[in-house]
Amino acid sequence: MKICQQTGQEQLQRLKVGVDLQRPLNYLRNNEGNRKNCASSLNTSYRTLALYACFIEQDLDAMRRNAYFSAKSNILFLQCHPNNGNWLFPLFEVLLSDNAELLHWYSQHVLPVYNTHQKWINRNRVGTTEFQAFQDLLAAQQKFDLLGERAEYILANPPGRTMKRFQTDNAFYLALAKGNKTEMESALQTLCSLKVAQNRNGADGIIGSEHFMSAAAFYYGKLARLAGYELDVDMPLYPAHLIDVNPLADYTRGEVDVLAEVDIYQTFDGEFAPFTPKPQGEYNLDITLNSKPMEKLA
Repeated sequence: MKICQQTGQEQLQRLKVGVDLQRPLNYLRNNEGNRKNCASSLNTSYRTLALYACFIEQDLDAMRRNAYFSAKSNILFLQCHPNNGNWLFPLFEVLLSDNAELLHWYSQHVLPVYNTHQKWINRNRVGTTEFQAFQDLLAAQQKFDLLGERAEYILANPPGRTMKRFQTDNAFYLALAKGNKTEMESALQTLCSLKVAQNRNGADGIIGSEHFMSAAAFYYGKLARLAGYELDVDMPLYPAHLIDVNPLADYTRGEVDVLAEVDIYQTFDGEFAPFTPKPQGEYNLDITLNSKPMEKLA
């Protein structure tokens, strides 16, 4: 894809026209329709509104609030299907929202990557999407020793062509684990270079953001900031104004009753119950166990 802000503005205008909040909200309010589909629709619509507020209206408070609603709607979806979830940038809306409680919840949502095949633990297997998604969760929980060990391993043992594009991401994670600001900045600069950003945004970009920033650079820059690092990256596709953490005093202003009533700690059904995320100060499980690179089932 070719990055063009005018194209991006036109795209966001079209996406905003297609936003429909009232229909899925009314279905949920009246206990009608498909709960999972309503939650998925709200997740997408609120994300569109967040990006529109960011890149068209330059209203960062509205961006954070809508990103919060998007992430909370997705929790409603995941409560219906706990083992579903995006493997690519699963924390995007949460990082955009600057909401610490939801970030803690999502950092524990490991079910989509806790799967096995024969003796393989897929989150440990180089070349799988689970390996890369699990790196994000380790970074969010700031489990830097294991994050660095896994990043170092995959850099020394590269995956096949499909996942090779994430080697820069793992170089960033290795630098983050070591606290090396220079190498973190170098990785972000690579991700923000026009050629790389156009390729990555075309394949991995968040719809509505891909003409304005490197989604990957935003993602990793934010995780570094949450870990206490202030990085110096001065490039057009690095959204420095989004990197500082500025939570809203009140995320629920304007929140509709349906979302306000969502209990994000509602226990998952059946066999998934032990994986239910816990409130801040607690964790549902120790994600460092049995998670070394290439570790298999006993």
